[in-house]
Amino acid sequence: MDLTIRQFKALRDMADGHLTLYASMEYFDGDTGEELPEPRLLYVGHDRPDMFDLDWWKPLLADGLIALPPLGGGNRCTVTLEGHKALAAHR
Repeated sequence: MDLTIRQFKALRDMADGHLTLYASMEYFDGDTGEELPEPRLLYVGHDRPDMFDLDWWKPLLADGLIALPPLGGGNRCTVTLEGHKALAAHR
C-alpha cells in the first residue's frame, strides 16, 4: 500500500506510542451469550483532538496495517507486522 503522508504519520505515531486508537468490541451475542463468528465494532475513538478526518483509521484497518483488539486484549488497536513493514518501506 502506498501510504499518504497523513496515513504514514498516524501509523508511525501509533507504532511509537504517541497516538492510541481505541475500539469497543462485542464478541458475544447479548441475548444468547454465544460467541459471534465475527466480532462487532461498536465504537472507535482516539486520543488526538487534532485529527479532523474521523475515518482516517479505516484504510489502515482494511489494508491490514492495524488490528482491532482481540478478545481479552483490552481496547487498544495495534500496528500489525504488515504495518511495521509499510512504515519501514515508507521511511
